Amino acid sequence: MRGTSGGRVAAALRAALLCAGLAHGGTAAAQGLPLVDFYGSGVISDLTHACVEQGWTGPAPVEARFRPPDVAANGPATRIVVFAPGFTLAFRLNAGRLDRIFREVEGVYIGSAGFFPDMPPALRLLRQTPALIAPDTPAVTLKLQVQGWYGLRGCNLDLDLYLLRKP
Repeated sequence: MRGTSGGRVAAALRAALLCAGLAHGGTAAAQGLPLVDFYGSGVISDLTHACVEQGWTGPAPVEARFRPPDVAANGPATRIVVFAPGFTLAFRLNAGRLDRIFREVEGVYIGSAGFFPDMPPALRLLRQTPALIAPDTPAVTLKLQVQGWYGLRGCNLDLDLYLLRKP
């Protein structure tokens, strides 16, 4: 259905809903607990040949948003959104934390239209500072590896993010 006009509209709507999910805090937010989000920038680097063949280059700067799981009203999902000129990517691990093992995540890509890739991406966390995040943590750095960037088989890369807590 992705190739049809109706399919593109449906994919764009699902993409918007996934991205909007970053704003949903669930019951804990209704009880007055804060959402804990981090915003900042980073760099895409160490792209594989499969990425370069599709026109991706690096290192490339990005903006990012990170909502860690199980902190205050955040709920169980790990959420990462990457913004750059011409595209936005949203990743969500529905429950739990990323670790050194590649985890398949939901991915939504928005360029000229929104779509869910045929091949879901996988993320793994190589480094997080600090290791444990609390509601008052001022800053977080993440080093991630992404498999299947933008839904492209064999397109893998590193993503380094430097983030400050949203006041």
